[in-house]
Amino acid sequence: MVFKVDSIAIIGAGPSGLAALYEFLHTSKQGVSSFGSKEPEEKAFEEIVVFEQKSNPGGVWAVPDEEKVSYLKDLYQYDSLQNILDSKEKSLQSAIRSYNSRIPLEVNKSDDSVSWKGTPLYKNLFTNIPKRFTRFSTSAYKAIGNGRPIDPFLRDFELRSHIQNYVSEHDLEKHIKFNTEVVKAVKKGDKWLLTLKYEDKDTDKKEFYSKEFDAIVVANGSYTLPYIPQIEGLKEYEEAHPGSILHSKFFRDYEDYRNQKIIILGSSVSGLALSQYLKPLAKEFILSRKNRKEILDWMNDIIYSKEVTVKSPIKRFIPSSKEIWFDDGTRAKDFDKILLATGYYPYYPFFEKGFLSLSVPPEKKGPANNSRIKNLYYNIFKIDDPTLAFVGLIKTSQLFTGFESQSAAVAGIWSNAKQLPSLKEQYDWELKKLEETPDTSRFYVFSNEDVETKYFDRIKDFFPFARKYPLDENYYEHFEDFKIGEQKLADLSLSIIRKKVVFENGEYIVK
Repeated sequence: MVFKVDSIAIIGAGPSGLAALYEFLHTSKQGVSSFGSKEPEEKAFEEIVVFEQKSNPGGVWAVPDEEKVSYLKDLYQYDSLQNILDSKEKSLQSAIRSYNSRIPLEVNKSDDSVSWKGTPLYKNLFTNIPKRFTRFSTSAYKAIGNGRPIDPFLRDFELRSHIQNYVSEHDLEKHIKFNTEVVKAVKKGDKWLLTLKYEDKDTDKKEFYSKEFDAIVVANGSYTLPYIPQIEGLKEYEEAHPGSILHSKFFRDYEDYRNQKIIILGSSVSGLALSQYLKPLAKEFILSRKNRKEILDWMNDIIYSKEVTVKSPIKRFIPSSKEIWFDDGTRAKDFDKILLATGYYPYYPFFEKGFLSLSVPPEKKGPANNSRIKNLYYNIFKIDDPTLAFVGLIKTSQLFTGFESQSAAVAGIWSNAKQLPSLKEQYDWELKKLEETPDTSRFYVFSNEDVETKYFDRIKDFFPFARKYPLDENYYEHFEDFKIGEQKLADLSLSIIRKKVVFENGEYIVK
């Protein structure tokens, strides 16, 4: 298949979208990469535009644009992802019903729809991946080296600064349209027609307009629409006790929870990160979770320590008595806050209903927080239409390297430097992967032991000519760094829980 891709839209200016932008700008018309050097004189792609609904780059690490929404009410009134999407569609249609694609439509700012563009950043957050792996490969690795307790991890503002410096260093901002949401993306013949909504922060006006592209990269991240589990009595409990239930996306400052009785539902990364801060200052603390082993060892170290009271999942909320019943038959009463660290829906509201096929986890009735997108070759190319690609659907310690590698594969294919295999081979790859992993978001996971041979070594065949291999010669040394970092993360989290490491005067210090 020969591609004719002159114009590309990238949805999202987080690390994955920025990696794609840089890669495309450094691919020549002849399909040769100039990665790490100057942009070629003859570029493979004439127009590349990144659409970002926030006012600054960084994705989940961007400076938060807070949303004034009744967040839980906006979620628990629906019982499925499709109902949420249908509600958004209804709101958008009411706003653009008089829209003519040839003439931009300007409307007054209103609560016509919820974009969920806020970020889940909170006070004193630090990364859970060593700083070596949260950088673009064109940036030199610089150890901070001051012996601070959180090394080798970064504070959120440090990673944000790195991302912003990357944008400035490579003059990427001129390709980014900020405060612009992609509200519709529809294939019309051989073109993608995007309906876009620009919000003017100064005038409080919104403008709808449309633009055509040859291809689209979806890089909007995985932390947009909070997943609220369907638990008996949850809605009624929140109505009877307003503000007592909160999704972790909207958590901001642990000091607000001092001397309160707290339950966290969920023991993935966000649940455990919040546990380390809330356990030391809570009057009473419970971590409610499924009885299973988590993916990363440091997470299990915290769960099975004696520092945290662990109970089974919440079965029922009893509003009248302010009780919470657990699956194991035990009960809790008069808790001040229940934090839902339950993850996020896969959220692509700009596509038409049914356009993407999402997996349904065995215990669910529809797509949920652990669903994956089906029919993507190497989690990148939509098999039945490879002019649509995803960058960012990979879970590995080599996170930024993963984004860059996926972007390189897209650049190589769309510039016609390389070719995709037959449809049968692409579908066969997915079927073979399903023999090894469940049909959930764990499909995106590649361990340190496997990511080189089962992912990077495979997709490098699609890279533009002369594109450097994503892993450097010191990869196995870095692998050891990650294992050391993982143990450090467990030790650090337990030290925070035990109050041996505290935050004072703007820094983490050892007591």
